[in-house]
Amino acid sequence: MTLIILNDLKAGGDYSGYDFSGQDLSGVNLKGAKLYKTNFSETNLSGANLERANLIGANFTSADLTNINLRRADLTDAILTHANLRGANLGAARFYRANLEKTNLVNAWLKSANLSEANLAGANLQYANLERTNLDGASFIGANLQNTILKLSLLESANLGGANLSYSNLNGANLSYANLYQANLSAAEMRRSQLRGTDLREVNLNSANLGASDISRARLQNAILTDAKLDGVDLRSSNLDGANLDGAVLSRSNLEGASLIKTSLINARLLGTDLSGACLHRANLSNAILNGARLQLTDLSYANLTDSKMIRTQISDANLRFCDLSRSDLSRSYLCHSDLTGAKLLEAEIPAANLLKVNLYQANLSEVNLSRTHLAYGNLSAAILTNTDLRSADLTGIKDDNAYLVGAVIGGNLGFSQTEFDDWRTRGAFITYIQNIPQSPQERSNQDAVELQRRIVILKETLEERKLDLLDVLSKLERSVHLLQEYFEELKEEKLLDLLEIQSLDKFISFFQLQVIAPSYQRVDDDFSNFLNCYRNGEVHQWSQEEVEKEYEHWHRQIKKIAKHSKLIQDVWLGLIRFSHRK
Repeated sequence: MTLIILNDLKAGGDYSGYDFSGQDLSGVNLKGAKLYKTNFSETNLSGANLERANLIGANFTSADLTNINLRRADLTDAILTHANLRGANLGAARFYRANLEKTNLVNAWLKSANLSEANLAGANLQYANLERTNLDGASFIGANLQNTILKLSLLESANLGGANLSYSNLNGANLSYANLYQANLSAAEMRRSQLRGTDLREVNLNSANLGASDISRARLQNAILTDAKLDGVDLRSSNLDGANLDGAVLSRSNLEGASLIKTSLINARLLGTDLSGACLHRANLSNAILNGARLQLTDLSYANLTDSKMIRTQISDANLRFCDLSRSDLSRSYLCHSDLTGAKLLEAEIPAANLLKVNLYQANLSEVNLSRTHLAYGNLSAAILTNTDLRSADLTGIKDDNAYLVGAVIGGNLGFSQTEFDDWRTRGAFITYIQNIPQSPQERSNQDAVELQRRIVILKETLEERKLDLLDVLSKLERSVHLLQEYFEELKEEKLLDLLEIQSLDKFISFFQLQVIAPSYQRVDDDFSNFLNCYRNGEVHQWSQEEVEKEYEHWHRQIKKIAKHSKLIQDVWLGLIRFSHRK
């Protein structure tokens, strides 16, 4: 019977269940044929035409399928292990749950094919075209996808652990929640790709282009991202602990709430990047460019920021304890209420910066340029100010107990009395200029009035800034709750939550929306309105220095409180991702 079939095979015929193993069927035309569970193991089908054929459950183990036409064929549950599909046309074909382990697909055409949940472990797909292909849930463990085209493909929850995707094109691809652990994506093109919640631990993304991609909530621990292009990327709440981002471009990217503990960012470009609430504990940012970046509430404790550029950077309420900012440029930066206890700022440039209420306890400020800075109510206790330039700085209400002042240069300072100038002189400071000391009671009264008005104006301007800081933190909390709710809805649709879990999360989200966010916005308006009333009726003019400091502290506490809420939302969000992965 086999000989008859071989002599009389026709397009559209029904040969389901037949055994063609080991036969030479090269060039055969079986277009539209029914070949359900047919055995083609070790068969030569090179150059054959099986377009639109029904090959469900067919066996192609070790078959020669070079240059075969399987366009729009249905190979659901088919077995193609060790098959040779080099140069094959598989466009729009269906390989749902098919086994293509260790298959040769070099130069194959798979555009718009469906390989969802297929097994391509160890397969060779070099130079293959998989544009707009459905690869959701597919396995590519250890596969070779070097120089492969995967533009706009769906790889959600796919397993690409250890796969080689170097020089591949993944522009616009969706790799959300995929596993890319230890994969090689060096020099890959991945612009505008989706990598939300993706496992990118120990991945090699050297020189890869991920511009404008969504990598939020991804895991990138110990990843290699040297010289990678990450401009405009969304990396919110991602984990980049121990990653290497030396020379990477992260300008205008969003790293809000990201973890970058012990991450290397040497020579990285972070212009206008949002690192609010991120953790960069012991990170290395030497020679990094952070001009115009947002680092509000960021943890930079013990970080290396030597020779970095941070001009006009927003670093308010941040933790900079024991960090090294030597020779850095912080000109015109906003460091209000940040903690720089024990920090090294040797030869740093910080002119015209806002350091209101900054804690510089035991900080080393030797040779630092602090001219024209706003240091009001700052803590310089036990700080080293050898040869520090403080000319024209606002030193209103500063704490300078046990500060080392030998060689410090002051003059023309605001908020400094003659007694304080004399005290600093006796402690080794060099005075370049002191305003004329009023002689008559009337002159002293006039000068006091001018000084009081100056302080009140600064208070009003500063509280306007703090209001904006607080509203910014609140809007980020609101966005985080919204994103948590979106992910919650996704889990409900996928039926990954039981009734009790749904009810608990629903109550949790509602609580933040109704009991935290809405009242907090109202409180901001009320608090600032109360201050403006005191300002307009002259009550503020009667405030003591302690009351002024108390007002500053009130706004700082509100910002820190909202930041704690944001951290809780982030923890719940990440916990849900881990939960869904286990499911």
